[in-house]
Amino acid sequence: MTWIRLLFLFPILLFGTHSPVFKGLILLETSDDLNPAGYQDVHGVISYHIEVPGGDARLKRALNHHFDKPLNQESIAAIQKQVIQYYRNYNHPVVTVSIPKQDISDGVLQFIVTQGRLGKVYCKGNKWFPAKRLEEAIQLEPGENIASDLLNQNLYWLNRNPFRQVDAIYTPGEEAGTVDIELLCSDRFPLRVYAGIDNTGNDVTGNNRLFTGLNWGNVFWSDQRLSYQFVTSSDFKRFRAHTLFYEIPLPWQNMLNLYGGYSHVDADFAVPNIKGSLFRTHGFSVQASLRYDIPLRPRKNFLHEVTWGFDFKRTNNNLDLGGVPVISQNNVNLTQLMLGYNMGYECKPLSISWEVEGFWSPGKWISDQTNADYQSLRPFAKNQYVYARTALTFTWRFYKQWSMHNYFRGQIASINLLPSEEYGVGGYNTVRGYKERIINGDNIFIWNFEIRTPSVSILNALAGWKKFRDAFQFLAFYDYGLAGVKQTAPLQPQTEYLMSFGPGVRYTIVPYLTFRADWGFQLHNLHLGGPYKRLHFALTLGY
Repeated sequence: MTWIRLLFLFPILLFGTHSPVFKGLILLETSDDLNPAGYQDVHGVISYHIEVPGGDARLKRALNHHFDKPLNQESIAAIQKQVIQYYRNYNHPVVTVSIPKQDISDGVLQFIVTQGRLGKVYCKGNKWFPAKRLEEAIQLEPGENIASDLLNQNLYWLNRNPFRQVDAIYTPGEEAGTVDIELLCSDRFPLRVYAGIDNTGNDVTGNNRLFTGLNWGNVFWSDQRLSYQFVTSSDFKRFRAHTLFYEIPLPWQNMLNLYGGYSHVDADFAVPNIKGSLFRTHGFSVQASLRYDIPLRPRKNFLHEVTWGFDFKRTNNNLDLGGVPVISQNNVNLTQLMLGYNMGYECKPLSISWEVEGFWSPGKWISDQTNADYQSLRPFAKNQYVYARTALTFTWRFYKQWSMHNYFRGQIASINLLPSEEYGVGGYNTVRGYKERIINGDNIFIWNFEIRTPSVSILNALAGWKKFRDAFQFLAFYDYGLAGVKQTAPLQPQTEYLMSFGPGVRYTIVPYLTFRADWGFQLHNLHLGGPYKRLHFALTLGY
């Protein structure tokens, strides 16, 4: 919340029967710089012993519509408010603009501008995170002018931890001209365990998946975060996967992310177009990744950051990735560098998010990484490639909290990629109504469109329970996905597309339950057999 104190003094000397015309503005640091007799022949904006953000010329342009117009009580107040707003636009939210006694008969105004200096930072409401750590995250120094963009960046940094929410308000400081920042923290015990079921698998490894995991939001009281998840097929045999995610916040407010994963497949699969073929296979996949996030200085309603990183992957199959099942006699290594940028902008009723990532493999770095190794998993794949992904989301809230969502995604690649880097199309995350990753592509385009109803509390409406925070919501969707390959194998189409529509529901009881269900109806038949509709669901219970 922005706190601004306005001081408006108007004991101005009489200037005759005719109102002067506004010609110039002089900004002063203190009353000692004031010339009560006024000035002549001053045009535009001049600052004296004070630094104007953006410079005098830019402030003059902001005030252009006031120049050469009569000065009166109303117009002077409008100029004063314009100067205050100018400072706010340049991330100086705490400013006092006063108008001392002066002669303005020559059309020159003198304003005294006093910016609020930081007194101290203190925290209230925290239970599970130490106040000192939260206070030290605010990088403003006592005695400095308060810069709202830096404060917003620090708050964004604190709120990356999902177990707390920190807001800031300005309060009068103990010393004259100072402002204190009060951090209001709402936090919870930084450990969550959960378990659930969904149907995001496939025919080879099992369509239904069981999962369990934990999130630790303050590892050894260091503000680091650890997440672990175990996923298995419903028979606990065909598919098992372990993933570990570790987030390390650095003192200079960058983030180091470490990811590790291992999956094992023990399943039967049939070779397409070969009647009666059934093979038993044991496959595995390993991944280790690093990401380094660099938050950039935000602007009003705008957040963004840059990410760079590295991936290592090792596998001998594509059985969990859809497409034609492949099991290789060789273990194949993949190494690649990445660079990304993401941003978010919110200005009611519209919110926008956009991200773009680029991946580059310069060639063979280590063993099991020759072109022949790659082509044992995917025809025409090579160890030297580049590809880029992007995602753009528009959300518009309109009549009584109805909302419209547009989600666009795309990928473009230089050559045929390994299955782990192809983009899978079909299933809950892409085109509902089809099986997961029913087609894969090097180049893809996906559009998801949704209309969502306002959320309602079922527990409150039916039983009057206000203790639990629950929300129920209906939605209707339309999905479209186009996938293409750079170089086709025999009988393989260059491009394929999917299209569907249907209803869905969302229900949450924070933080105990999350449920989703979408019933998709295919609008384009791939002639792959099976039903032309599909229910996608997930249920998660946690505490």
